[in-house]
Amino acid sequence: MAAPKGRKFSVIALQFRFPTLDSVPPFTRQIARRPTKTSNPATLTGEQIVGATEGTSILALLDDLKAKGYDLVNACCEERRNVKGPGSHYIARYTFATAESGLSITERFEYRKATFLRELAFIGESALWKNRTFSNPFIRDGKPVTGFRAASLVFDTRQPFYQGDGQPVTVWLKDEAGERIGDAPIPLAPSHHLRYLKTKGFRVVSA
Repeated sequence: MAAPKGRKFSVIALQFRFPTLDSVPPFTRQIARRPTKTSNPATLTGEQIVGATEGTSILALLDDLKAKGYDLVNACCEERRNVKGPGSHYIARYTFATAESGLSITERFEYRKATFLRELAFIGESALWKNRTFSNPFIRDGKPVTGFRAASLVFDTRQPFYQGDGQPVTVWLKDEAGERIGDAPIPLAPSHHLRYLKTKGFRVVSA
């Protein structure tokens, strides 16, 4: 499903769920926020524009954002309490914005931005994700801006390409009946790519 036509996303936030703080990329986890209850603000005020899709690669999306002039303006790590059961999980969030959004960055963040971008690329290179995408109001100076939206891209299930010992994760190909195909499992590969296309907005395309 594409983003609503006639609306431009001034801010695009990518948020990734990790089970432990150590699993968050090292520089990103240094920018920590206080724990919050687990809730998805996008589902409260926003519109879901891409349904839950597993086995998704984000690498093409990162290229799309760069090509369209989006700049990384913030990166942070937030601890969230689990709703079901004890304990917490961690959200790594990377926020991109257009120049017209009015969002600025500090000199310190500008200095570290390349490192955050490398960590974001590693997140995409090391795993596939289950994704949902939401369109939310774009708030500036406490008020919604007419004609502009903020996108929230939620990646909440991770499928790593490699096991803890460095060996590749393998899977069996299966037919429509769920029967295995081939003589052996093959390395995990994307089944979908999340894209941000010029005329169609956010879309999931087959690999």
